[in-house]
Amino acid sequence: MLINQDFAQSEPKSPVKRRLELVGNQDSGKESPLSDLGRATKLLQETIIKIEGAYAPSTIRAYRADFTDFIHFCGNRNANALPAEPNLVVQYICQLTGSSRSSASIRRALCGLSAIHKLNRFDDPTKDPDVTLEMRRMHRKLGRSSSQAGSINANTLEKLLLATDDSIRGIRDRALLLVAYGNPP
Repeated sequence: MLINQDFAQSEPKSPVKRRLELVGNQDSGKESPLSDLGRATKLLQETIIKIEGAYAPSTIRAYRADFTDFIHFCGNRNANALPAEPNLVVQYICQLTGSSRSSASIRRALCGLSAIHKLNRFDDPTKDPDVTLEMRRMHRKLGRSSSQAGSINANTLEKLLLATDDSIRGIRDRALLLVAYGNPP
């Protein structure tokens, strides 16, 4: 499989090698029917190959990670991940709400579920009214927004300027801070 830091590789992988890594976990030589878990994993891998180049690498990594997590969730319940039933998605949201994930992370996971279903031409279970209600419960429990970063006032700017040294980087940092906050050097 692709590693999390695709852009940090010393040598870029060819599309052929990348495709082989994505689908290389299949059992060769066995013609047995795939289990629901295996079928969902295979569909996910095929979908990732299909969307490669159309989506940003970070989006593809997020879709893969979130949907793989959902596949394991479904496997533990002996249920189909593709296509998923809305009540299963509701249970998944409940589990994510009880974990340490933020509401933005849960929303991202749901967007990934929706996208993978749409890309495989399945009905979108995330549009079900029960899923919408559970998302509202999740937002009431966890909150919807992240906290705003604090502002930089004159006292904070002075502390930042004092923290710089006399090296070339320190001079650059001081210049950037002064230009950014309206006091050119």
